Amino acid sequence: MNGRLKLIEQQLVGINDAVFQNVCDTYLILREKHQISFNRTGSQTGKQKTVKGSPDTYFRNQSGGLILVEFTTVATGIIKKLKGDILKCLDYKVVKVDKEKIEKIILFFNSKLKINQEEEIVKFSQANKVDIELIGLDKLALDIFTEYHILAKDFLGLPIETGQILPIDSFVSEYNRKAGNLSTPLDNPFLGRVAELQRVGQALKSKDLVILSGPAGVGKTKFGLEAVKQFLAQNNDYTSYVIVKKDVDIWEDLRLQLHTDNNYIILVDDANRQMVNFLQLLGIFKEKRKGTIKIVITVRNYALDDIMTNSDNVDSEVIDLPKFTDDEIRNLISSDYFKVKHSKYQDKIVELADGNSRLAIMAAKLALEDQYEFLKGGVYHLYDNYFRTFIKDFDLFNNTAMLKTVGIVSFFFTLRRDDKLFLEKLLHNFELDHNDFQESLEELSRRELIEISGVNVRIAEQVMSTYFFYKVFIKDQKLSFNKLLFEYLGDFQHRFNETVILANNTFGYKEVLEKIQNDLSRYFHMYENNDDKIVPFIKLSWFYMRDESIAYIYKKVNQIEEVGAPVYDSHYGTNDFVYEDDKLLALLTPFFRSYAEDSFSVAVELSFEYARRNPSAFPELIRRLKENCSFDDDDEFNNTFEKQRELSEILISRSKENQLHYEEAFLGLATIFLKHTNRVFKTSRKNNAFIHYQYKVPLNETVKTIKAEVWNYLFIQNNKYPERVLKIINDWKPFYLEVDRKTLALDLPLIIDFIENKLNRRRFEDVHFVQDFVEWLKVIKPRNVKYQHLHHDFINDEFVDFAKFEWTRNRNRRIRKIDHNQFAILKAKEISKHFVFNEKSEFKRFGALIKNNLLASKDHYRNLNSYCIIMEDTFKKDKKLGFEMLKYFMRSKFHNNVPIPYKVICLLANDAEYNMSLWKFLKQWKHKDADRFKLTFFEALEDSFVTSYYTKEFYKTVNGLDSRAALNFRWLHKFSVFSKTIFSDFLNIIYHKKLQNIEVDIDYDFFENFTLQLREEIEILQELYLHEVSRLRGDFDYERTGLKVILSINKDFIFEFIKLFYFNGKLMNTKTDDLNFIWELLDENDMEKLFQDIISNTVQIGIGDEEVDMFFHNLSGDNRDTALQFLNKMIVKWCKDIRFVNCIIRLVRRYFRDQLECFLFKYLANNKSVDDFSEIYWRGNGGTYSGGVSVGEIQANEWLEISKMLDKKKNQLDLIPIKSFIKQRINDSLEYAEQEKVRRFRNPRYW
Repeated sequence: MNGRLKLIEQQLVGINDAVFQNVCDTYLILREKHQISFNRTGSQTGKQKTVKGSPDTYFRNQSGGLILVEFTTVATGIIKKLKGDILKCLDYKVVKVDKEKIEKIILFFNSKLKINQEEEIVKFSQANKVDIELIGLDKLALDIFTEYHILAKDFLGLPIETGQILPIDSFVSEYNRKAGNLSTPLDNPFLGRVAELQRVGQALKSKDLVILSGPAGVGKTKFGLEAVKQFLAQNNDYTSYVIVKKDVDIWEDLRLQLHTDNNYIILVDDANRQMVNFLQLLGIFKEKRKGTIKIVITVRNYALDDIMTNSDNVDSEVIDLPKFTDDEIRNLISSDYFKVKHSKYQDKIVELADGNSRLAIMAAKLALEDQYEFLKGGVYHLYDNYFRTFIKDFDLFNNTAMLKTVGIVSFFFTLRRDDKLFLEKLLHNFELDHNDFQESLEELSRRELIEISGVNVRIAEQVMSTYFFYKVFIKDQKLSFNKLLFEYLGDFQHRFNETVILANNTFGYKEVLEKIQNDLSRYFHMYENNDDKIVPFIKLSWFYMRDESIAYIYKKVNQIEEVGAPVYDSHYGTNDFVYEDDKLLALLTPFFRSYAEDSFSVAVELSFEYARRNPSAFPELIRRLKENCSFDDDDEFNNTFEKQRELSEILISRSKENQLHYEEAFLGLATIFLKHTNRVFKTSRKNNAFIHYQYKVPLNETVKTIKAEVWNYLFIQNNKYPERVLKIINDWKPFYLEVDRKTLALDLPLIIDFIENKLNRRRFEDVHFVQDFVEWLKVIKPRNVKYQHLHHDFINDEFVDFAKFEWTRNRNRRIRKIDHNQFAILKAKEISKHFVFNEKSEFKRFGALIKNNLLASKDHYRNLNSYCIIMEDTFKKDKKLGFEMLKYFMRSKFHNNVPIPYKVICLLANDAEYNMSLWKFLKQWKHKDADRFKLTFFEALEDSFVTSYYTKEFYKTVNGLDSRAALNFRWLHKFSVFSKTIFSDFLNIIYHKKLQNIEVDIDYDFFENFTLQLREEIEILQELYLHEVSRLRGDFDYERTGLKVILSINKDFIFEFIKLFYFNGKLMNTKTDDLNFIWELLDENDMEKLFQDIISNTVQIGIGDEEVDMFFHNLSGDNRDTALQFLNKMIVKWCKDIRFVNCIIRLVRRYFRDQLECFLFKYLANNKSVDDFSEIYWRGNGGTYSGGVSVGEIQANEWLEISKMLDKKKNQLDLIPIKSFIKQRINDSLEYAEQEKVRRFRNPRYW
């Protein structure tokens, strides 16, 4: 007999009446699932005692039938006892119910009946006309053993199952009980992962196995529970369990608890740690069942392949749960459950957690308990508690060899177990036995502190690396940091950055410094004269070795010779420092970024001394100071803006000493102290990423002092640098949403006082500045309205003129909201009314407009409409005066590039009285823009004014061009009356000008519109076309319509076009070139020759677009059929030419994908050489891949597709060598896929 069944029987025989009745009542509750009522009349409430009377229990079934129940533990005289119980139940005086209403009597007894005894009881019940059910020891024990295990556990004290299959509530309670105070309970609210939950829900509809894969700490268990709960909400006929690991066999538990008729959803937590349980569950799953089993498992990333291998015949879906993003961590800890709202605490938690939600929750609790120590790095006990709960079932911390091993792996992050030379030296350096090291690796892997894949070993996660490195090398000094520094800094500097700096940021500056200071000092003094070693060392340790680092830089600066008459310029372009990094400034920059009271000012002054001696470094210094010393939240929290205060004081005090480089720096940096907000850019913790946000500068006492001092000194600088000061104020003006009202209340009185006392009401630049400033204030709407008088105080005639002249809506609210055309009409009327010139002596006013327009904007063409209106009106009123005004405008000394007032030129050129006067003036006008004006004159001439004289002059002008100009052929026809050949003449002139490197721009659609007209000049047209396309590349004749027209005249030009621009690398524009019309123009022989030329003169790599693709873009209709027919012929004709075949196959894959199999068979019908076949890019030649894809697997699948095509071919014998080759390619690709897995394993953060 089964041992457990025997124990159940023994316990049932030995229990008293009260316990027996409790067992049987519970049995009935579990068995009879649909009772209407249930009453235990034979049991005392709240006591383990029975009550005399009948029945002991009664209930009504689902149909309303009355069932009476009697229990007995009598061992002798059982027949008499059972008959007596039946009679009592039928006695109206006892039960007060007519026996006709009794549907059945159930008799429980904890003994066994022989056959004759059972027959006697049955006949007795039949004689009394009542149905009975006999449940004795055998029946009750078997049912408890097979179905109702909870009765054995709760009433008989027998754990039938091993406790590895738990209801969800029991699992959560057990997990929380074992987790400890600082760990993360599973019953806290579930937040985030909405998309992933939806994916699981969809997957469970069609899949039987869902695998949740991810690194440690991302909440796989919590997520799995939530997924199961959501599934149950939609599928209430399912029962849920969680399988946990307890290192005992689970098979009997599964057989007992998973009934074949029922539906179950099972969560297997950490399946990689309980593979045996998972495999036994799969065994149950594969049995023939009426019910359904859905399985959800959680697994670490590194073990996913093992899970997939063992479940490859189960319909499954893998759902990856990556680390939480920074934003997801913030949402989690700022929720109402945790309430961590302050950004600095959030930043710290995000940094500590590194995407680990479990650690984030623990950190959130700690932050709320001990805020100051938390932010200063006092979180060692957080990590300690986290990892002690993580490894709670074995004593790592007292195992020296294992602790050393995990410390070494934590520093290097990845190691190769087969790198004998490296490991031999490593273990010797740290006095660790090779066997102890290898055994420790295996144990640490079993405990999931490290991960092993083949010969590669890595620490399980970055957080773990930081903790164990700090504990082993720094805090407990189980391993020598000195040895690590001297032996490995050169080759593993990146790992020192990852470990030492993270340890500093995580556990605190002082805690790290006091342990490693002596080692750092020894290293510095040993190598301070070795630049190759000391520079990377300073980059790593400057914060611990500030005095020594500054001394080293000072020595380097003093070695630089001073330059005579230095010029300092704080301006720089966006990409000025992309390609070259100033080495000394790079060493000084960390001192700017991370403020330290004893070194910041020294570092700043040292940097300025360096820039004084090396002025070329000055712009980069300004950039670095802007980037690292602008107001931000880090400085607000860490030093309450002492950094900014010290920098502003240095700049002002040194500028007052007339040190020019400090003066220029103050002007270049002033706005960083004055702005209300600052756009902060920071390098993210994540690789190759950055974050940015708008930071609002708080107005504390330090900021007030800084701003007041900077404003006041800036206003003093107005005496020396008036334009720079006004520009700085204009640059300072915040946008409406950036304005801080309190800060503005500080700034505005200072600026208004400056305006009133320092600016000149007669100077246009000052008045223009004030008026713009007042307009800005009207938009900002400050509470202080004392600025309003400035609008009236700062006004003069020049500004009044300019305000009317300026082609803008900003200064006139009345016309701001009207449409563009209405505005143009009203503005023109306003200008005409305001500007009336009656004599030449008034042109001084017009000259002031020209000057002030350029002062207000460096754009010469700004307000050109206004110029034209004034000059047109003047000419219409007084032609002579108008002509003089145009000449005055053109001769103005304020113009560098004279804007062409086209409307005015048109007006005068087509005036019978003045067109000749204008032309004569243009001929004698000595100016670099004279030719542009002359060509505009000819363009403006109406047909009626064109004469033989002007035609000759036009020829002279074009022939005499010696600088870049533009000529539009569209208006040449008006000169053809006097020169029938003007189009061809000018074509030749322009062509020869271009040969002389004098560019004359022609119409963008010239070749499309004029080629047919000039077909007699086809050779020049072709040369000119090649010149234009070469010069302007893809911007000229973008759609190649001009080329198509040329080819319609001379189809052979395509060979010249291709030869020049695609063979010589001058124009690689295959993605935009669309020459599919070529199939309409060239016959098969021409196309073959064209292909031969291209293929023999270009490099084919099989990736992306190549030269021939321009003939296949957007193919359709007859052109597509023609192209496909051509390729079909060429694959046969050129089957021995590898380059030609490669070109054809790539085109087929790209544009005729459905024809690839046909081309494969056609090729093999004509060439069965394996050597040739191996040179063809049948599957392509790579591509661009992103994410975590396996390139090797992709390539293997591509070769597999080729193999499947070949399987369809009838004559397989001839294909044996080819198929053997493909099989080898598949194996090579799969081997490469394995190498990819190794690379991902060794460097998970970069894949």
